Amino acid sequence: MGNVKFIKLWQVTSCILLILISSCTSGDSEKELRKQFAENIDTLIKLEAMQRKDLRIAVIRKNYYEQVSDKNGHRKTNVGMTAERWNEYIALFNQASIEYGLNSSYNSARQVTFLTKEGYGFTYSEAPLTQTENTYIYNSFNECNAAKHKYGICYVLLQKNWYMYRLNGNLATPM
Repeated sequence: MGNVKFIKLWQVTSCILLILISSCTSGDSEKELRKQFAENIDTLIKLEAMQRKDLRIAVIRKNYYEQVSDKNGHRKTNVGMTAERWNEYIALFNQASIEYGLNSSYNSARQVTFLTKEGYGFTYSEAPLTQTENTYIYNSFNECNAAKHKYGICYVLLQKNWYMYRLNGNLATPM
């Protein structure tokens, strides 16, 4: 009888710990992203300005880059940028702990998205982001957690035009 009580108590304690850990994780991730943003804002601004000049480049990763799709939906890889320019991107990515960058537009406004780690990153948007079916704007990731969105992208405004984001569910990186 004592073992059964211990097992039930352990199960309840484990559930509570899992809930606490998952809520701390989003808080920790938010705190880490805010710190990363503050420490790297000058680098992020420089990257955004570079991508504004390189509008034909849609994706920049550390091992390749791609142009915007042509009318047939095809993208050219490693064409349209000098080696020096690409190396400058990579150096800045490494400096700011960025995995890759995406250049896109949303409702006619240009956006640049930087992935920092799986499912997290920063977005610069020329126009304020608006809430849509799968795009959610909150003051914190904890607010997003409380809303219990199964899928979508939670954005938190950091400063004018700059957001941090977190993916919920099985979605592609914001474009």
